[in-house]
Amino acid sequence: MSTPVFVKVERYKKVQTAIDRVKKRLEDAKIVFKRINELKTEEEHELGAWQSELARIENKISNIQSALSKPR
Repeated sequence: MSTPVFVKVERYKKVQTAIDRVKKRLEDAKIVFKRINELKTEEEHELGAWQSELARIENKISNIQSALSKPR
């Protein structure tokens, strides 16, 4: 059985204000975290594109070297 807890109204309001601030900061943190994830996804996409481009260039260089080494 729980007993009632009496709190002064002023103290209750201060606690409620503090809780509201914490909730706001939590929401702000969630927004920042979401943006970080979006940037990470964009970065991974860009890195993948760069890797593909490097592979394509490497293949072209290999083809050029192969063509240059064949006697005519």
